[in-house]
Amino acid sequence: MEMKLQIKKPMDTNEFYTTILSGSVLYDSGFRVRDGHTHVQNIRPLTTNHHDIMHHAIASFFKDMMGTRTNRRYSSRGLPPTYTGTLLIGGCPIFIERKNGRISLNGTSLSLEQAADSLARVAYRSCFITDTEDLMKFMYSTLTMPENIRYVLENRLPYYFYADYERHDVRVNVQRTGNSTCAVEISDGLWGEITFKELDKYCNFYIHNKKRSNWKYVSPANLFNRLVGRKPSEAELELMIAFLQQNRKQDIVEERALSLIKDMVEQNPDKLFPVWEGDDLSALFVKGKGHDWKLTNTGYKEGTQLVSTFVWEKQSASPISEENTLGWRGPICIDNMSRNSSVGDQFAARAMALMNDTFTMSIVSTIRSYIKSEENENRIDINEMRGMQK
Repeated sequence: MEMKLQIKKPMDTNEFYTTILSGSVLYDSGFRVRDGHTHVQNIRPLTTNHHDIMHHAIASFFKDMMGTRTNRRYSSRGLPPTYTGTLLIGGCPIFIERKNGRISLNGTSLSLEQAADSLARVAYRSCFITDTEDLMKFMYSTLTMPENIRYVLENRLPYYFYADYERHDVRVNVQRTGNSTCAVEISDGLWGEITFKELDKYCNFYIHNKKRSNWKYVSPANLFNRLVGRKPSEAELELMIAFLQQNRKQDIVEERALSLIKDMVEQNPDKLFPVWEGDDLSALFVKGKGHDWKLTNTGYKEGTQLVSTFVWEKQSASPISEENTLGWRGPICIDNMSRNSSVGDQFAARAMALMNDTFTMSIVSTIRSYIKSEENENRIDINEMRGMQK
């Protein structure tokens, strides 16, 4: 009994990464797979609002598999309240035990969400790695560090508070200090310690908006007290609030993205031509392998299309002449997978894709409908493109 798990590739084609699941957990969780037959399960992104939408989709699949089954009559997914069984992911054996609402993976007790995150990581990795020993080592590494901890170490710790009736969304530095502890920079040069367990609870509210967390709506003064172990003085609290206000989430994200774009321009001076309005990037011209492109800021505050894409192509024939004129065709509908990416990130992602436009056109169908000419048939002189920067 086995299942072919197909994970949708992040492109505009019907292609999938593939791994194989097997073991008693498949049947016991409600997948009625007949012996000698392979069940195919497709995984696609469920939402554009999650910070890692593909991981979220895979984890949701495993969460449904291991959760409590409420209705056996209609073959709903899930495991009995008390259960033991095995699941093999790409040949990596995992012993799963369910008892009193907790899940154990190879003897490590986890919440349902943590277990699903771990299995999702292993499943995705098994699409590219077949060595069972390597997969087992990787699985144990996921058990020692919850997904939330991994996220904040890579992306800083989100926090928001209110001052003068205004909400301030910020991101602060986090560093791992031990096997199960982290340090959080809450003020200038001041770090407070927190365990993985408590930091995971904190993230459940400030990342996933779960109201049951005992960290919900914690004020700067209470955050100081819980991390440092004492109440702040009035001067310390004022310094902390000023420090937090200097670490606005949007400023940090945009600064990092624009720094990436500047590095890309420096490394590709004959392919990327930015147009700046002060510190803001208003347009970016891109010379691809086969076509020339223009990216512009739409002015939207959030969404999957903060950047518009145009291609230098033949326009419709004029009423006076049968000849086609050249100009910017678009905007071309190209969605980001996530709604949470900044305008700078979307500029960078599209620029990197369009520098290799011959490949990008093969996986993004909406682009192909705008192309009327062969590769390198209609190109802008590089000096003319540099002039567009002015």
